[in-house]
Amino acid sequence: MNHNEFFKALRDGQLLPVYLFAGEEEYVKDSALQQLEEAVIDPALREVNRSLLDASATAEEICSQCETIPFMGEKRLVIVQNSTFLTKSEGKSENEERLLAYLESPADFTILVFCCTAPDKRRKLFKALQKYSVDFSPLSSAELIRWIEKTLKVRGLSIEKNDALFLTEYTDPRPEALCTELEKLSCYVKEGQVKRDDILAAVTPSKEYNMFKMTDAIIERDASRALTLLSGMLMQKEEPIYILGAISRQYRQLLRVKLLQQEKAQRQEILTTLGIRDFVFTRLQRTCEKRSEKELKQAVDLCYEADAGLKTGRQLPCVALHRLILKLCTL
Repeated sequence: MNHNEFFKALRDGQLLPVYLFAGEEEYVKDSALQQLEEAVIDPALREVNRSLLDASATAEEICSQCETIPFMGEKRLVIVQNSTFLTKSEGKSENEERLLAYLESPADFTILVFCCTAPDKRRKLFKALQKYSVDFSPLSSAELIRWIEKTLKVRGLSIEKNDALFLTEYTDPRPEALCTELEKLSCYVKEGQVKRDDILAAVTPSKEYNMFKMTDAIIERDASRALTLLSGMLMQKEEPIYILGAISRQYRQLLRVKLLQQEKAQRQEILTTLGIRDFVFTRLQRTCEKRSEKELKQAVDLCYEADAGLKTGRQLPCVALHRLILKLCTL
């Protein structure tokens, strides 16, 4: 099941005796653990009816915690973080059968949760846990927008979908980072609707946003705007080698998206292949439409040349960046 299905089942009181929380969206995963705990554990008995185990926990230790009868309550909650039974192909396997046997007949008074960012799908434990798996993959753009709308609504604020999308592009889009920015917005706006000008005034832009703005200017062949943005980043003490690396990475990603689209790759396949979030792909896709494969390959070559010149000391860093931007704008 996905995380939305998990939250619905939790609201409906439909709980499983075992879960595998797998995926990279740690903020949503932590929220799921918190809500699960609130649903099954009396806060006054939290210390005795909740057990947190780390990666080194043995099968015997896990099973022992699960088989301990809850104290003055109906349920125990046992949480195991990044168990080596799930993460290491060469990891320990002693008494793994003990754990697998428990999963065949789990205690009805315990909820056991394995949390793992990237489980090894070859492990026996993963295969046994598949029917209990909850997917916490990074939120899509649509999910992020809904989450932003819901979070602001709790604070008595609203936001247009286009402005919510802009917010995910303007700042760090991870929910844990967005929480801070939404708190700043709620203090700045106080009531009513959050506008784009409010975002620009109150929210901290990400480095990636500034890089996308500069790349967009280059793609539009607007050398003046691109160089102005570059000067701003240099004034903010950004290292030239970082800026060059970011430009190179942007063009490599653009080229890969272009090639994958030409091969008729589906959206999700591209996201997985490149290891990028949904909203990043949307921006790359928009930019790809403005450049041919030949132009993108030329741009990647120019970036490699600039990198070599910078690393060998043939060019001063700032001069190398200026020249690169001017060349890219002429493609």
